[in-house]
Amino acid sequence: MQDLPKFFAGIVVIVAFGGFWFLVFRKAGYESGTSLLMTIGMFIPLVNVGIAIYFVSTTWPVEGLVRASRGQAGIGSEDDAFAALSLATRLESRGEVAGAISKYEEVMRRFRGTEAAKDAEVSIRDLKSKTG
Repeated sequence: MQDLPKFFAGIVVIVAFGGFWFLVFRKAGYESGTSLLMTIGMFIPLVNVGIAIYFVSTTWPVEGLVRASRGQAGIGSEDDAFAALSLATRLESRGEVAGAISKYEEVMRRFRGTEAAKDAEVSIRDLKSKTG
C-alpha cells in the first residue's frame, strides 16, 4: 500500500516527460504521428540521443513554412538567399541549365545586394560562357 504513491508519482513523471517532448516536436511542426514516435523514442536509451541529434541538426517543418511564407511576402533573409542559391547549384550540377539560370535570376531579383546575389550573377555569367 505504501508503494502506491510512488507508483502514481512515477506515472505522473512519465506522462509529464512524454507530454513535454510531444509538445516540443509538435511546436517544431512535425505531424502528430511522427511526434508520438519521436516521443516514444525519447524513453529508449541511445535512441533518445539519436533523436536529439537529429532534432537539432535538421530543418524543422515549421522552419520550411516560415521560409516559404517570407518568400511569398517578398521578405527574405541571407539564409533564404543561400538556400535558393544552393537549389540553383543543384540544378546546374544535374545539367538543368535553363532551370539553374532561372533560379539564379530569381536569387538576383529577390535578394539584391547580398553575397548570394553576387554569386548568382557570377554563376549565370559562367553558365552562359560555357553554353554559348
